[in-house]
Amino acid sequence: MIYGLLRWITGIALHWFYSDLRINGLERIPLKDPIILAASHHNALVDCLVVGWLVPRKITITAKATLRENRFVAALFSVMGVVSLRRTSDELKHAREGMQLAPLKTGAARIALAAHDVKHIPGVQIVPLGINFENKGAPGSSVVAEVGDILEMDREGSPEVERLTAELERRLSIVSLKPPLLRDSSGVHSARKRNTVKAILINGAAAWGELTHRDVIRVAREIALRKSHGPDEPAMLTILYGLFLILASYAIQVSVLWVFIGFWWAVGYLITLPIGAYWAAFKDHPTAVRLPLAA
Repeated sequence: MIYGLLRWITGIALHWFYSDLRINGLERIPLKDPIILAASHHNALVDCLVVGWLVPRKITITAKATLRENRFVAALFSVMGVVSLRRTSDELKHAREGMQLAPLKTGAARIALAAHDVKHIPGVQIVPLGINFENKGAPGSSVVAEVGDILEMDREGSPEVERLTAELERRLSIVSLKPPLLRDSSGVHSARKRNTVKAILINGAAAWGELTHRDVIRVAREIALRKSHGPDEPAMLTILYGLFLILASYAIQVSVLWVFIGFWWAVGYLITLPIGAYWAAFKDHPTAVRLPLAA
């Protein structure tokens, strides 16, 4: 329940920063079998949030322990059950160097081989997932994830770590370093035209969400830009500061209404705030990204 709630909040926060998030090849990801998601990395914490939002099954995220040096990140990691790893270099680090992936480390291959050969877990699969940002630090830009050809350990047998890593790197490179294509929202608009009443309600909720959240998000972006030391940080810090400031604004607004109008009026007003935030974030985005969470 907590994971589902956090995933819902994450989706809203990501769509307040990015104009479009989508995943290609979603049908390739098994919903039940044990998998290792090997994702290309651009953007520290934001990569984890993007994967957690786009993949419709509960996942356990690993992240370098140094990210916990930020107290907001540390608190978020604790709630989400993120496993922190201390290592000398990032596993599956992704960099733009002549349009090639940085050399892949052996961590994902070692985990897969240990699960298959040592723990004898059947059905283990490695899923290459390329995360492609139009401009990772720019508000309003696009993010597209693409699922590569899956490595099935039952078929691969027990290859050498280096050979398995090389094959994973080859498959990951195919779905990485691709500029996101502009989304086609014609289907969304045509669907709304067929249901005018629904469109009016959605647009009204979205307008309310923009009115009650726009200034808070703007302040969060300004703070994030001042605090950022590189292109990886604006999106991450905007989301973190935005969530903190939004919750603080909720508390202030509801407290004022409670004192001057009454408890139930304050409760009713509070209910409208996340609804408005949701539709302000999603009204112009493809419905395909609003995915249910697999059990």
